[in-house]
Amino acid sequence: MKFLFSLLLAFTMVNGVAAQDSIPYCTIYIYRPQRFEGSLLGYDLNFSNAIIKEGILVAKIRNNTKTILKLNQEGEGEFWANIGVTRSVKVKLEYGKSYYLKCELEPGISIGRPVLTLMTEEQGKNEFEQVKKVKKPEVE
Repeated sequence: MKFLFSLLLAFTMVNGVAAQDSIPYCTIYIYRPQRFEGSLLGYDLNFSNAIIKEGILVAKIRNNTKTILKLNQEGEGEFWANIGVTRSVKVKLEYGKSYYLKCELEPGISIGRPVLTLMTEEQGKNEFEQVKKVKKPEVE
């Protein structure tokens, strides 16, 4: 009887994992390289699209941090940040694809301004690996 229960439990766990892996998603690698300028300043990174009009907080961007976000939505979207000035980058997401979003801070008159850049996979992957601190995404 114990064997039958163990076999049933293992089958359920395998099916649960298989079902979870079959959900389509896009992977966004978000990172901010280490820089001295503005190293103490951070900002919130938000995402909005046709469904999420107001935007949702996806990551808190700090110096020398990275996070991986998996979205189960495809289509037109926009990542944006605001520190006195709003900066954004538009992206067309497709299931199964990976995107690299480099977040930086450029000096401003009184406070820094966010800079968001979609990188090529080759360059983005290389830069993403250089960043040491891993953070959990704000949404899952």
